[in-house]
Amino acid sequence: MQVDTEQSLEQIENEYWDEPTYDSYLVNTCHGLRKKPLQDFTVEDLRIMIGQNISLDILIPIAFDQLKQNIMAEGNFYPGDLLQNILRVDRSYWLRNPIIHRRLNKLYRNNFPSIEKRVGKSITKTVFKEIIDSFEKFNRLNVS
Repeated sequence: MQVDTEQSLEQIENEYWDEPTYDSYLVNTCHGLRKKPLQDFTVEDLRIMIGQNISLDILIPIAFDQLKQNIMAEGNFYPGDLLQNILRVDRSYWLRNPIIHRRLNKLYRNNFPSIEKRVGKSITKTVFKEIIDSFEKFNRLNVS
């Protein structure tokens, strides 16, 4: 799906959310991000929205492009936090999008040596293990 990145998720989906009824950082942030033009999204914005399973059909392809540039693209938490959230997306999304699943699988495998080289430098052993575990679960989804 080709999207106009000058538009917001609200505009693209023609779905406008009411003001949040629950006052929390995450709820307010997600509501605000629905109004933000996609071209202004940061890695952190993608990480948040994907982690909440919001507008995945639009945001996963954009995030995938970020991962092609840097498999360990970093939001506000740690290198690879965007990858981690994408790998954890619900199976139902991947069942509808097996081509993206295969492409992400290939991208991960091709970049694994560079990820492994960063352990103890820019990523911790704990994060590395979590990413490996998430990928193994992702890989076992058998959506292809």
